[in-house]
Amino acid sequence: SGRCRLNVPTLARLGERESGVESDGSVFAKKGAKDAMSNSVRRVSRFKIGLAGGCLITCLLLVWLLLGRGNEGAIRIMPLGDSITQAGVEWESYRYPLCKMLRSAGLRVDFVGSSREHYPQGRRKHMGFDEDHEGHWGWTADQVLAQIDGWASKERPDLVLLHLGTNDVLHKHDRRETVEELRQIIQVLQKHNPAVTVLLAQLIPAGGQAANAEIAELNRLLPEMAKSASTAQSRIHVVNQFEGYDPMTDNYDGIHPGPSGIEKMARKWCDAILALPEIQARRRES
Repeated sequence: SGRCRLNVPTLARLGERESGVESDGSVFAKKGAKDAMSNSVRRVSRFKIGLAGGCLITCLLLVWLLLGRGNEGAIRIMPLGDSITQAGVEWESYRYPLCKMLRSAGLRVDFVGSSREHYPQGRRKHMGFDEDHEGHWGWTADQVLAQIDGWASKERPDLVLLHLGTNDVLHKHDRRETVEELRQIIQVLQKHNPAVTVLLAQLIPAGGQAANAEIAELNRLLPEMAKSASTAQSRIHVVNQFEGYDPMTDNYDGIHPGPSGIEKMARKWCDAILALPEIQARRRES
């Protein structure tokens, strides 16, 4: 009937648009499908990025928590000094063999400090040890004294390995002033941890005969200072790094330790650490 008659051309054109037969309709249909697909890809990509980011944050958080727990109860050791403590990119510091020695002895240690770098701003091939330290290339005792308050406040070490004064001798500073600066460094450490233990090194030889004579004189003054700087809670122990050390064979360049010197220094530090009553008590309890 007339009421049921359809406009066939109109319906045909509509069908053509939906099926993409007409040119305009074809462009519309293809563009719509492409936009829909692009939107879906973008949503999936955003989901994947969000998921990956969430996983990364979770993993980093877990690593942070595990490392924090791993250091709970560890002895916080600050290697403190100049280039002999820091070391250069072409040779090691005593810190590397010392870390291995202490761990082999069953001690849980955490080296602390504001730097992990070797001079000049580089890192050595041995990364499998705790690299934190407070060694500063070329620094004298007065320069370390100017910064120690901030370092000690942040790190609060239990044990400090202090080998400092070589540059003072080489720059012809008055040895008694250097000893007084070392005393003040110790006092700042004690301010931030009244029970800190300090192992104070009598300096290794540094090449020339004149310099070694000055180093020997500085070393001679250290035991008396260590005794007067000690308290009932905080003991200062002198470690003789000078004796048995040959600068001609043990130093890399006349001043800085080479392979044999590094091992000698590490062994003396390790022996002194293991001889401490508090360390012996820890080892008996473990």
